[in-house]
Amino acid sequence: MTNLTRLANSAVEQFYEGITAPAAWQDALNSLRLIAGSAHVALTTWERTRNITVLHESIELPQKCRQQFSDYYHVLDPTRDNIDRIAVGSWYIDRQHLNSRVIGCSPFYQEFMRDYGLDSIIATPLVRDGTGDSFLVFQFGLNEAHSWCAPLELCEVLPHIRRALLLRRRFSALAIEKSICADVLAGLQTPLLVVDATARIIIANKAAESALKKYRCINIAAERLVLTGVDSPHFASLLAHACGGEARRVAGAMLAGRVDGPPLQILVAPLPEQHAPSSGGRSPLALVLLRDVRTPFDTPVKLLQQLYGLTASEARIALGVLHGGTPSSLAASSSVSMATVRTQLSAVFQKTGTRRQAELVQLLGTFSMVTVTGTDPTIVCA
Repeated sequence: MTNLTRLANSAVEQFYEGITAPAAWQDALNSLRLIAGSAHVALTTWERTRNITVLHESIELPQKCRQQFSDYYHVLDPTRDNIDRIAVGSWYIDRQHLNSRVIGCSPFYQEFMRDYGLDSIIATPLVRDGTGDSFLVFQFGLNEAHSWCAPLELCEVLPHIRRALLLRRRFSALAIEKSICADVLAGLQTPLLVVDATARIIIANKAAESALKKYRCINIAAERLVLTGVDSPHFASLLAHACGGEARRVAGAMLAGRVDGPPLQILVAPLPEQHAPSSGGRSPLALVLLRDVRTPFDTPVKLLQQLYGLTASEARIALGVLHGGTPSSLAASSSVSMATVRTQLSAVFQKTGTRRQAELVQLLGTFSMVTVTGTDPTIVCA
């Protein structure tokens, strides 16, 4: 086995390892640099919609060079005008695709490349899709690549780089989706849990964690959701119906904790079977929602003002209706006349597109699920 073959084999392993451990790609790119005999090597993506070139990974490129390329010189690179003619897996060699006059007049070559002792570029398209066009790019020093020919070992690595790049993109997208889902769950005021048929907790948002500390009738034991006392059999029955094997899976609700604490409404609903974990026999999962029936809705005044253009007084009247207030009680609590309350309520109906108090409660009740962080939330509406 030659040294180039060993480097190629090592690079393949490192690229696949780098799907979940990105640092491994540095070693992989260095192996490619040694195979190609180049001064530098980089993985880049041209995002055409934003007309920017993202430099993902590079070897031996100074930070200043990377920064100047990203900030300015990428738009002056003549490669961008020629790379579309190069098929995936083929090679773009600037000394063959550009004439000497273009290179001699190019600020990219004469100002940028020369400042870093670079003379030529060789690149190959790896992936072309909606995410962007990705390339493997080698930069050579003076006179290093004028008679360059792609080594066989390097060409054999390219399909593996493509697969690893696509897989890493997918894993990165999944990580972003997971982060978004976590942030959404954390922002819900409604306590929410996902449990399996044994009440083992799969997911619990922050509101659920707080609720489990607040109520005596419900807690966690051995990583399972447990109801105490007389409520336990009822909850077990709801869970059995929601996660019931061959039987029809149905949702159910109960009121717990009426004897020894604040009443807690519990809704148990089946989740689609495809969401069951792949291990452990694919036990069906259930969604568990908790709500203290005495807890008022919590919708920030600022949110209503920004969404519907309500004045502060109109927003307070709207929230008063949401919390069960009548025009007379709202007039008394605000120290204003009934006529003023009716005028403000009429303005609320007009601005929110509702006609009756019941419609207003239904509309504003949806916002009670979301926590708006910060003292002055800003809502941008199209």
